[in-house]
Amino acid sequence: MIATDRILGGAVAGFGVFLLLYLIPNYVTSMPGELRDPSLFPRIAAWMILVLGAIQVFLPGPNGRLPSLGEVGRAALVVVALTLVTLALPRIGIIAGGIVLMAFSAALMFEKRLLWLAVTVLFVPVCVWGLFEVLFGRPLP
Repeated sequence: MIATDRILGGAVAGFGVFLLLYLIPNYVTSMPGELRDPSLFPRIAAWMILVLGAIQVFLPGPNGRLPSLGEVGRAALVVVALTLVTLALPRIGIIAGGIVLMAFSAALMFEKRLLWLAVTVLFVPVCVWGLFEVLFGRPLP
């Protein structure tokens, strides 16, 4: 099953390359400046995806296995939730959308600690909004 880890890692690394070479240059407006460049965070994320995929190719886990049907189903639910919230963002805004996604993610992880839930579900979306809108001056939906 180590080959499975390597194949999945190669696919992830390939997606990182696709982001860096095609999607980001063609669909994210770039402008001069260090932290105010809108392509900065997508490029950082793409490099992280590429490097982590490459690590999985070269250092596969000892017990490589295919994900169970339940794990695939939960991943599919996350994709559906992301799609629905993304489509609703112009109407509900980034903070409400982030709260919905964080609550959904916490439910999928079976989180039961109420303080941790409250901090995660409320604090993370507000901090992401504050980082981009207030600190970097980049408007979010």
